[in-house]
Amino acid sequence: MHEAVVIKEDDTDNFDKELKSKTCDNAAKTDGAVGVNGNGTKISSRTSAQGTDERKKECDEDNYMDAKLRQSDATIYFDAMDQFPSSSDMSYPPTRRMRQLPVEVDMREAGTFRLLLDPSSRQISTGSLIASGMGESFLSLPSEGIRASVAQISGFLTMENPGTQGTGYPGELTEAELETCLEFREQLKKRDPAFKEMVMAMHPHENEAFALCRFLRARNFDMEDVFTMMQEKNQTENWHAVKRKDPNFFKDFHTAIPEFNGCPLAVFMSQYPIFAAGIGKNGAVVWYFKAGHVSCPGVECIVGKIANALPFAWNRLYHGSRDAMEREIARSDDATTTVLAEKIIIIDLEGDSSLFSSGMEFLQAAPTVGACFPETNNRTYILNARFSFSIVWAVISRMMDPRSVQKIGFFSTISKAKKDFAEHIDSDQLLSSYGGTGQSFDDILAARQREAAHKKGVVRYVVELLAMSGRQIGFDFDVTSDERVDSIVIYSRSDNKCEISVVDGKCNYIVDYRDVSRKQATSKSKFRDDAPDQSNSHNNYAVEIASSKNFTADTTGPFFVNTKSGVKGDYFLVAISIAEKKVNSSGMGSS
Repeated sequence: MHEAVVIKEDDTDNFDKELKSKTCDNAAKTDGAVGVNGNGTKISSRTSAQGTDERKKECDEDNYMDAKLRQSDATIYFDAMDQFPSSSDMSYPPTRRMRQLPVEVDMREAGTFRLLLDPSSRQISTGSLIASGMGESFLSLPSEGIRASVAQISGFLTMENPGTQGTGYPGELTEAELETCLEFREQLKKRDPAFKEMVMAMHPHENEAFALCRFLRARNFDMEDVFTMMQEKNQTENWHAVKRKDPNFFKDFHTAIPEFNGCPLAVFMSQYPIFAAGIGKNGAVVWYFKAGHVSCPGVECIVGKIANALPFAWNRLYHGSRDAMEREIARSDDATTTVLAEKIIIIDLEGDSSLFSSGMEFLQAAPTVGACFPETNNRTYILNARFSFSIVWAVISRMMDPRSVQKIGFFSTISKAKKDFAEHIDSDQLLSSYGGTGQSFDDILAARQREAAHKKGVVRYVVELLAMSGRQIGFDFDVTSDERVDSIVIYSRSDNKCEISVVDGKCNYIVDYRDVSRKQATSKSKFRDDAPDQSNSHNNYAVEIASSKNFTADTTGPFFVNTKSGVKGDYFLVAISIAEKKVNSSGMGSS
């Protein structure tokens, strides 16, 4: 019987040590602060008068673990976090209901501009225009004339309704917001092309009017502030740099990123499980991310240093978002549903991932990509947030836009989030893994992997991360009667070799023990590390050890992948592509 391969990346001890160190060293300064809420504000469980002595006592080595779980620590932290921050003080808070325009607005047709206004503003504008002698000719004016007339009408509204603010969404704009929207559109034609490309990144799935308003909401309809926002993290330079590397934003994932050695997107997703499925009651696409199941060693087998994984972030934020919108638009009634380029994100921390320790270099770099797609976070749930996450959040939140932070709610368990789920997501749009009646997380992940298959005919992937332990380890897999093995590829960044074999159910060698190392690599990355001798040590590589030619029509499973001679601490990621079995002219299956 094969020994099960279980990768343990429990970083709890590291967090506890850091937590204890911070707690003890700053006892006199924190006045009993034990956590951080969604706004970055410290939560205190005791008054300053109760003071330093109690805090130091809790930091005693023998009492620390008990103190951490007491009512004054973890419990109060979670009680304060099982909710969303109030958005009452946020300008242009994210929509909570479905947006719907009377007709599709074509920003190239001046006559449709008034449809972007709030209904009451449409009536006022018509009356004001008639009173000014312009009448219905408003609809046939060139865009310059319309902007001038809108500015004129805005004066009437401002005098009558000082401080009036719309929702910031098409169909409910004030006259002043419409004026800003039109001017923003004109400026996009005159400035760096990257600005317009970022705004229109989700086109045609996101209507132009919705795209313009989305960017303007991010900075309260202050157009120049929006342009500043679009440069503050070097977005235009990053945008151009990515397009020079691949004009299609890494859509063909396995061929567009040579440094990933042909790794299919579906294989990467097995190590970094994130996908979209369903929409909220407001039309925002629902995304799921099992952060606790991210395998940093697995990702590093593919990319080398984890910071090199940014092309994956570009692919998901650009193509993942576009594909999700297209999929949800196709399955929705456009007469009643407007799918937004916004996301309701469910992040599940349950698991033993080291993402928030060894993966921090990637998390710190990823916001530079996200900054090119502003105001797409409608609502984010962070589930199974343990006490130690407060330390990580204190770091991550500083790298985020304050508006995004206000849209994040922390929940200690899935059950505590169910009430809020019900208010924003219909049950059939929510995965069963999180209390809905939809499919499970694993089922949808498998479906997304099939959709992202790197090769025609591939229907699924078997991916296992092998951690060398100093003894022989391995795993088994099987195929159905209408499936066949298409290929077996090993990804690693180990400097040491590992011997790997594959046998069938009758103990026949399909692949005899074969050296897997950088020397035998069928593909190598060109990344270079910081080694003093400028060697390629720790650069990632791939070795294909089997193809469909190794598996004959009469080969039967189950199959066993075995390893030996690996060095303890090294990792090897085994990716098996399973394809549908070809049928020959006689009706018999073949390889």
